[in-house]
Parts: sequence; structure tokens; C-alpha cells
Amino acid sequence: TQVRVRGAEANHLLVLVDGIRANDPASNDEFQYQFALTSNIERIEIIRGPQSATWGSDAVAGVINIILRRDTGGTNVSANIETGSFDTISAAADGRYSGEVFHIDAGVSYLDTDGTNISRTGDERDGAENTTGNIALEFTGVDDFKFRVSGQVVDASNEYDDIDFFVTGLPMDADRVTESRQNYLTGEATYEPLQGPWSGSLVINRSDSDNDNFSDGDWSSATSSETLELRLRGGVVFGEEHNNRISFSLESEKVDFSQRGEATMFGDPNQDQSYDTNGYALEYVGKPIRGLTWTASGRLDDYSDFKDDTTWQLAASY
Repeated sequence: TQVRVRGAEANHLLVLVDGIRANDPASNDEFQYQFALTSNIERIEIIRGPQSATWGSDAVAGVINIILRRDTGGTNVSANIETGSFDTISAAADGRYSGEVFHIDAGVSYLDTDGTNISRTGDERDGAENTTGNIALEFTGVDDFKFRVSGQVVDASNEYDDIDFFVTGLPMDADRVTESRQNYLTGEATYEPLQGPWSGSLVINRSDSDNDNFSDGDWSSATSSETLELRLRGGVVFGEEHNNRISFSLESEKVDFSQRGEATMFGDPNQDQSYDTNGYALEYVGKPIRGLTWTASGRLDDYSDFKDDTTWQLAASY
């Protein structure tokens, strides 16, 4: 499953899950939509068009921001269960508690389906299974500070067919399975005063992914990745109606990637790679008259393994 925006490739679209970069370096730097369940999602925001001057090279085509549910009032628990065609069952439960200074959200989702058959030959159905859990703890500190720690675990598997490369070029029945496990962990300190021009946040994100491929019941190959990101952001609003804003961002990202498989006459897939990037971004947003917004932004990415790059953008909307 892929999402492509304005003709760009799937790995040119940055996907954020509660602010964490969720593009998987172990899967072509794409977000694995087939493993994303929607039971605990509050909303999804989409920004179309180039956003690299703000978000870096992943955002050539745009940004998708997946925001998990954050009810801030009361205490409640909810659950649902569904069943339907293809021996499909879907179930989810989530709950939250809110106090004066402490808030917790937690949820778990489960999906199991026997799937369908797309092969032109045979009748084998290709199914999928997914268990996703998430938890978030938030503390409201003094002087307009908030502290939040959240995590998400995805444990999933999906069956798929092979391709008949020699005769038809179409899918053919085969026993192929991918088992994937993804972990996301983030810590965030935010300063957001109700009155005052300044705001800011400090975020530490860690994500890792392990993908094992099996052919006819035997392990065949694997990819894995680990990403560590540190981000400092700040901003100030000014003007009579606070209709001007200047924001800055300092980011550091380190990515480790590994691949394992059987060496053949076509090559040896076994490898370990890593790189790190430091990003520096500045953005101005102004609203000179009602209905008109214009922005100017620029970014410098300092790469360890590639040539450094500068990106800038001017935009206006009415």
C-alpha cells in the first residue's frame, strides 16, 4: 500500500505519528500503511506540496500528520468489535484518565483476516494479522510547561504472492510471509504560555523496525533500522494582532540500517549502513490583511555521507 502525492514517489512523503517521523528506513524510507490501524486516531492532517524547507528531504511531496486521540477531560473506557467477510475480525479497546496535573491514554487494537486471492492461478488466500498498542503519559508542570512520554508497538504479519517473471508477469500463488515489528518512543517538553509571545519544545524520538521475510516456511531475508532524532523548536509572535510569527528548528537525526540474506551469484545483500544529519530551519509567517497569508522559509541540512543542501520556499495563499 502506497500514497503518492502530485506524482512524487511514496518515499518523498513524510509521515508523522504524534510528531514522530514514521518513514521506515528498512522499507525504502516509506511509511508502512498496511500496518496502520485507525481505532485510536483522533485526526489526520495532510499538507500537499513541497515542505522540505521546513521538514527536510523526506517532505518533497508533502506531509501526513497522524494524531492519536488525546481527550483531556474526564475518565472513560471504550471498546468495539467487528466481524465480516473473508473471516475478518477487528477489535479495539482504549481508555483515558485525566487529573489536575496528570493524564494517561492507552489503547490496543487487533485485526485478523484470511484475505483474498489475487493470483491468476490457484486459490490460496493471503491474510494478515496485526496487534497494535499505545500509551501516553502527560504531566502539566508549573509556568506553562508540559511533559509528555508516549510509545507505540506494532506486531504484524502479512502473506503475499510471488510474481511469474518468466511467462505472464502476473501474481502467482506462493507461500510468502513478512513478519514486522515496529517500536516508537518519544519524550517531549513543551512551553506554551496562554499569554506571552514565546513558545517552544524539545523532543527526543526513537523508532526501530524489524522485518523478516519467509519463503515456503523458511526464513529468506530481513531488514531492520533504528532512528534517533533530537529536535528543538521555538517561535515568537508579534504585531498588534499577533499576526506575524518567526519560528526556528534545530534537528539532529541518526539512522542505522541493516540487511541480511543469502548471497547468490547476483550479489551479497548483507550490509550495515548508517548516516546522520543536522538540520537548521527558519520560517516567517505573516498575515498582512484578512484572508492573505504568506510565508518565507529556509533550511540547511548537514549530512555525514552526502553533500550538504540548502532548501528555501516562498509561498502565499488568499
